[in-house]
This record gives sequence, C-alpha cells and structure tokens, in this order.
Amino acid sequence: SLGFYLSSHPLEAYNDVLNNVDGLIEISTLEEKATAGGVIVKVAGVIAAKRIRKTKTGKRMAILHLSDRSGQDEVAVFPESYEAYADLIDANVPLLAHLSVALEDDRLRVSVERLENLEDVAQGPSEIEIVLRDVDAAKVLKEYMDPLGAGRTKPLLKVQVPGRGQVHLKLKKGIKVTKPFLAKAETLVQ
Repeated sequence: SLGFYLSSHPLEAYNDVLNNVDGLIEISTLEEKATAGGVIVKVAGVIAAKRIRKTKTGKRMAILHLSDRSGQDEVAVFPESYEAYADLIDANVPLLAHLSVALEDDRLRVSVERLENLEDVAQGPSEIEIVLRDVDAAKVLKEYMDPLGAGRTKPLLKVQVPGRGQVHLKLKKGIKVTKPFLAKAETLVQ
C-alpha cells in the first residue's frame, strides 16, 4: 500500500457524521494527547494495513495501521479486543476507534479499547431518553423533531404532567440525532 489516496480519503464521505462525534481527534495528534498521561481518545479512520500475530499463549492479536486525513499510526489490538472486533477489522470499513494512548519510554503506545463501524455511528444510537420539564417543552421538541427526517434513533420522552406525574412517550418514528437536536433538547430538560 502506498499510504496515500489518489482521490479523496474514504472518510470524506462521513464529514457530516464526524462533525457530530464529540471529542473526535485526528491521528496526527495522538502523541500530543499521550503526553497528558494514559488517556482514551476517539479517532475515525480506515485500516491501511494489518498484521495478525499470535501471542506466546497462542491467542490472536493484530497490529493495524489506522489512517485518517491527517496521517496514520500503528495501533495494537490485544487478544481480548481482537476477539471482540475481528469481524470489523476484517470488514475493511471506516471505523470509529476508541484508543488508549500513552507514552512509555518516550515511545507512543496506542491500543484499541473499542471499535465501531462508522456506518452504525452514522445511524445514531438506537434509543435516546429525554426527560422534559413539562408538556410545553414536549410540544417544542416535537416541532423541532418533525423536519429532522427519519433515522434509527427512537426517542423515549418522559414528561411531567400536572396531576398525573411523569408520563412516558415512546415515539414510533425514529429520528436523526444531531448536535443541534441535542442542544435544543438540553434547553428543554428538567
């Protein structure tokens, strides 16, 4: 593999999704983040290369070269994580990677904590629970949700109704959960 793309990077198709991922960083900043001590970070990337190895105990693990628009870096997938995410690693799909980063003896150490298919991330969570302060807040949120379009996230609204207590409304229509939607919902919660 050449390590660069002759056309746009495969992540370009996910710009809207990536703009809605909180705390997302670029691969080129991993070392900078590691200087803060062992931390967990989120990066989006594609697997540019991979090597599958066996540990001394005979378990499988992988060394990935994860690439984003800013560059690429080597990422270890230890046996427990490899077992959990082998299908995603083999699927050759864009990923959202939750990585542990640390500096050990002035060397960057990066390992996988969790992997998600970026297509699944694009669909949003399957459910979201929102506790609203009153019926008026529910009406405002409904008006805001109507133009969002269909998505996979099913809202569960919990609303305080005078004389009835908290009422739970599980909406049948799934919505697209975006940062603006979450910001609006935050203004209407208890």
